[in-house]
Amino acid sequence: MRNQWRLLLLCRHSLAQPHISRHLSQFSDSDFQVNSLRFFSSSLLHSLAPHVPLPPFISQLQNLPSPSFRYFSSSELAVEHKNADEVVLVTDIFSKGYETTDEMKVELESNNVVISHELVLKVLQDLNAAPEVAKSFFDWVSERENDRLSSKSYNLMLGMLGVNGFVNEFWDMVGIMKKKGYGVSKGTFSRVSEKFEKERMGSDLEKLKELYASGWIEESGLFKHDERTYNALALVLAKEDCVEKFWRVIHEMRGGGYEMEKGTYIKVLRQFVKRKMVKDAVDFYEFAMTGKTKPSVQDCTYLLRKIMASKELNMGLFMRVVRVFKDSGNVLTNSTIDAVLKSLTSVGRIGKCNKILKALEEGGLSACDPMKGKIAFQLSSRGEKGEASEFMNNMEASGHSLHYKTWASLIERHCIAGDQQSF
Repeated sequence: MRNQWRLLLLCRHSLAQPHISRHLSQFSDSDFQVNSLRFFSSSLLHSLAPHVPLPPFISQLQNLPSPSFRYFSSSELAVEHKNADEVVLVTDIFSKGYETTDEMKVELESNNVVISHELVLKVLQDLNAAPEVAKSFFDWVSERENDRLSSKSYNLMLGMLGVNGFVNEFWDMVGIMKKKGYGVSKGTFSRVSEKFEKERMGSDLEKLKELYASGWIEESGLFKHDERTYNALALVLAKEDCVEKFWRVIHEMRGGGYEMEKGTYIKVLRQFVKRKMVKDAVDFYEFAMTGKTKPSVQDCTYLLRKIMASKELNMGLFMRVVRVFKDSGNVLTNSTIDAVLKSLTSVGRIGKCNKILKALEEGGLSACDPMKGKIAFQLSSRGEKGEASEFMNNMEASGHSLHYKTWASLIERHCIAGDQQSF
């Protein structure tokens, strides 16, 4: 047994000799070690007596996967070496900051450097940490060897500008790319959007998302969208200057058998409201009501309140929301009236109360007695005598007898105001 271990050590020592290691230089150290050990463990298996147990690690070596090797010819290695030298040379030339572009050209020609598409990509990748030098090189190529630039070249340069804080230059290059028909690649978008988000550059981040989404839509024939991507696009496009694309995307999504996620619906609805796009918010609510996942009762109340608080009260939009809600089998409650009444009061529109109540009645909701008293009190306390009288008349004309508490509310308010003559 001692002799076998000596054999293993001797063979390992012989493989370490220079004349052998030169021939195996193209293999990695780990690959070489695995194969060497596998070979000698196999020899031991044949030479040791069958009854002698093998060390555990020798048995395990027999099951290791065989590494794969790629053999390089001398010509391939020479090309790789030449390319690497050219990258270093070009990087060095443009780092020196020559006064004129002609000087750079002379320097390149004297070193037999030929600008190719592949060389441009490698130089830009090498200059990733030096955006100013990269921009100098890129501009030089753009002026003299423009056909050597591609969408990939532009995206490499664009990514460098974005992540290194050259915001104006970033958007200038986006404009150039648009004219050439180049879009923002996924890798560039991910890198730059992460930077913009980290630096809290909200407007630039939104602009970039919109740009990326727009390019995605225009090239939609190249992609197979799913529910996740459709929902992501809807979020990005829910704004004034993209609203046409937004509607196109969500109708395409519905036509493809995909549904809008609840979270997406809530975010989009609130985006529309925040941007004062009330009509689009109502259209979107109506669209969502025809889907499988319908908006909640709270969504209806939220939208009605926002319509009340908008710059111009649009009763047509208010009626649409009420009608869509009712047609979907829902029932309005007095809490809805209360929420709407608070919104009217907060924006000084309590005088529109009778119109709102009429619309709610058409939607199947009639105020309960305590709510009627509250409405009467609010109208009187705000000095809306005409509205208060109209409210009382409407109640009587509709066949609803006024509860004594409603009268009590009116009398209380008039007494507080010292306006006994109104009785």
